[in-house]
Amino acid sequence: MASKRLLARLLSVIVLLAILCMLVQVMMMYLKSDRYNNLLKSENPWKINEKYAQGDKIIRSLEHQIQDLESALETKKTQLNKMNSMKGSINLQTVENAPLYADGDRVIHFLQDQISKSRILKASHWKNEYFVSEYLMFDRNFVYKLELGMKQRPQDIISSRHDWNSDFSEVIKVGVESLNSGSQRLDVSPTYRFTEKDFQYGICRSETSIGTEYELIFKPTSSSNLPPKLQLFQTTLFRPYGPLLPITSTSTPADEVVHFIVPLKDRIATFRIFMDFFKQTIAVDGNVHLTVVYFGEGDGESVDQELHKLANDTGFHRYNLVKVVDGEFSRGKALQMGVESLKGDNPLMFLCDVDIGFTPQYLDQCRSYTRAGSSVFYPIVFSLYNPDVVFRNDVVPNLHDQQVIKNSNGFWRDFGFGMTCQFKSDFLAIGGFDLSIRGWGTEDTLLYRRFAMSDVKVVRSPVNTLFHHWHPKDCNKDWSTEQYESCLKSRARTEGSMKDIGLLYFQLKQQLGDGGT
Repeated sequence: MASKRLLARLLSVIVLLAILCMLVQVMMMYLKSDRYNNLLKSENPWKINEKYAQGDKIIRSLEHQIQDLESALETKKTQLNKMNSMKGSINLQTVENAPLYADGDRVIHFLQDQISKSRILKASHWKNEYFVSEYLMFDRNFVYKLELGMKQRPQDIISSRHDWNSDFSEVIKVGVESLNSGSQRLDVSPTYRFTEKDFQYGICRSETSIGTEYELIFKPTSSSNLPPKLQLFQTTLFRPYGPLLPITSTSTPADEVVHFIVPLKDRIATFRIFMDFFKQTIAVDGNVHLTVVYFGEGDGESVDQELHKLANDTGFHRYNLVKVVDGEFSRGKALQMGVESLKGDNPLMFLCDVDIGFTPQYLDQCRSYTRAGSSVFYPIVFSLYNPDVVFRNDVVPNLHDQQVIKNSNGFWRDFGFGMTCQFKSDFLAIGGFDLSIRGWGTEDTLLYRRFAMSDVKVVRSPVNTLFHHWHPKDCNKDWSTEQYESCLKSRARTEGSMKDIGLLYFQLKQQLGDGGT
């Protein structure tokens, strides 16, 4: 019964479209008939040209409507043929009772409900100016946005992102179809058809769980026979979001051991701070292992002492110290050696730097978003500014109290890829680090890039559990150009917020007697 009702509804639509086509064709035949021409001739001569012009306009409009109706009729026929071919492979009763089904009423009702619930499609009484939902602007080539992203670009190329390219291309195409199917195009000329070349610019904004609104502006340019006074045509589109659909449900062992791998050269005072965070973490979740790869001779004994102190204070013995006496320090080489030193079937690794503060909750985030052969986790850490800049008028608090996520304290370090959770098998399969790189930096970016270009899913997200502690940074001109520029960029961004750096600049100008003008 369900299939018969569905097919009957589709057939009725096809019949209705066919009747409309016939009526339009009859009207055209009448307009072209002798009887209609005789009626025109009975009019005053000065009205004849006007009547002919109106008739010609109507005929051309009807011809375009016939084309649209024939296209719609063909679409319905295709749907009917597809449903007939699927009779034996799907249960139409199940399909019709589902929340969404082909050409059904429920999807229409759901989408209409989404449109009615949208606040961005109507005048909204926002609480204040901070609650207003801003648009982003786009044209055929660029998108102009407030959120700069990792590339720090207020203007970006649409073709640089697949989702933008697909979305905006479809939106412009539908906007053209909307104008051509209505009567607005007749305001240009009886035969005018809008094209994508007429699109000038558009704006859009999204409302979480509801949909995205688009406002497109078109200006007729696709013809040499345009009226002297042109108009701008605006069309509003809305892409409602569908209902939530569960995709997968999985579980992860909450006691899976997370293997910390930390490269180290000198910086023993910083290592002691790291160990304080580590002790606090294992007091809550002891399912961890620590590998420290130390380059050099001078402070090697101090590292040993700190690890023995950890064992004596907490009873924790799952650690390993890899000492490298000879050779120039390389972060990539140190981490690679740490990975190769790990025992076990396929350990879950956390590649970490010594200047990172973390909370016990990070371990569960590491376990949850990392799956062998499927996904790697690249958290975006919150990078703390220079405390002497942030707290220049106050007493500098301890590191734990500095770890508060707000604009004046730091920023999301979206250009850093050094912190990552991944299984050893995925690390080795992708090729590990480039060991030809000297010094600090770049090796993590290259590893991240290879994962991004692979079949392994990259989970990239800000986290509230990792903090990069500020420290002086020396940039060596002997490094590669990419390394050196990356180091300078990092130094520039980590000193302080734009506001604090600006205030310091004007204070310095006043102290130098410039006056700040």
